[in-house]
Amino acid sequence: MTKKKRPTGRPRNPDKPAPRTVNFRQSSVQTLAALTERYGREAPIFFTVTDRTVLEALILYADRENLPFEVLFGITESSTK
Repeated sequence: MTKKKRPTGRPRNPDKPAPRTVNFRQSSVQTLAALTERYGREAPIFFTVTDRTVLEALILYADRENLPFEVLFGITESSTK
């Protein structure tokens, strides 16, 4: 009976997030850059503020506050008519 061979190469990461591209409007990119810069100046020295951390914080805030769709996206009842 032959000995089983071990797989070669680096182990695969099953929890690796799939790469996704998100297309933002230019005004949104500028707003995100301004927020990142502002919070980066206010943050403690040991904390690095990136665009990703700002987006994650905004998502967590919206989830924690249970913001309804109308409030989160700024859509009013009159705009749907």
